[in-house]
Amino acid sequence: MTSRPQFFRFIFLAAITALGLWTIRHFWAALIWSVIIAIAFWPLWLRLKNALGPKHEKVLSPTVATITIGITLVLPFLFFGLEIMNDFQAAMHFFQDLKTQDAAPPEWLNKIPFINQNLVNKWHDFFSSNTQDSPSIHLAQVFNGNFINHGRAFGANIARRITTFFFMLMSLFFLFRSGTELQKMSINISRRLMGPDMERFAHQVVLSVRGTLDGLVLVGLGEGVLLGVIYVFTGTPHAVMFGGMTAIAAIIPFCAPIIFSIVAIILVAQGHIGAAITVIISGMVILLVADHVIRPILIGGATRLPFLWVLVGILGGIESFGLLGLFLGPALMAILMMVWRDVADGPDIQNEHAKNVQKDK
Repeated sequence: MTSRPQFFRFIFLAAITALGLWTIRHFWAALIWSVIIAIAFWPLWLRLKNALGPKHEKVLSPTVATITIGITLVLPFLFFGLEIMNDFQAAMHFFQDLKTQDAAPPEWLNKIPFINQNLVNKWHDFFSSNTQDSPSIHLAQVFNGNFINHGRAFGANIARRITTFFFMLMSLFFLFRSGTELQKMSINISRRLMGPDMERFAHQVVLSVRGTLDGLVLVGLGEGVLLGVIYVFTGTPHAVMFGGMTAIAAIIPFCAPIIFSIVAIILVAQGHIGAAITVIISGMVILLVADHVIRPILIGGATRLPFLWVLVGILGGIESFGLLGLFLGPALMAILMMVWRDVADGPDIQNEHAKNVQKDK
């Protein structure tokens, strides 16, 4: 029977833990991101630490690793962000010129069957320079009247994101610096609280995060690079911007067709039918190979899940946790599947899983 001092000690520890977690609630995203990045880059970190030697493993090695990762994460977003800003300004000038010139609809719009007349009427309504109630007028009013408010909100959001990013880098530095000690402490605590099974679950989370990084992020970037080359080859306007957008969209399975379909529509609008067909066919081939061959091998092999459950974990994770769900979703599904198999198969399969953990180490 639990004594009264032990009961109050448990209440005190639970209250302190809850209060501490609530205090740092705004930094949970940065902490989780730092853990995910540390798990993903841990093998490379070990190589760097061994190359620089034990003398520098507490300051120089984690500093170099953190700065390198920070630059690697910032430069692509900075580059594509500037490209998107420039292209957005060009698009706004383009629509403004169409509105002031009261431009006629393109010829291909009249060739679309069934809905061509409706589209032509919508074109005239949108770009009419004489109608006060035209959508283009309202669009201009939205951009002009609310620009300051949107700018303030955007600036505050950017400042918060930058603060979170630098806090994530600070956390990543200390994870690299004291990661081995933290790992040992976490294993000891998990064994005391939940027994040896927790180590298997933690090992599966590590495999899931690395498999998701390889299968989603790296494969998505590869899709973006390949399609970006095709955009340049077919004469797509702003090919670099669309290549970056394709890479970001391709991180989520089956989302890349949204971007290369838009590219094909733009090429059709310019009269380049052959180039549009090339983009569609090339995109479908790349998508078929990446999403149906490479990703199931990389993610399914690491998470030990059928790709259908991996996909459910990704989409459900994004809906529940945002961008973090890309990694948390598959990891949670992998743990859930492990628990299911343990209950269904009994202690023999648990011993087999434990041997696999030791083998992987």
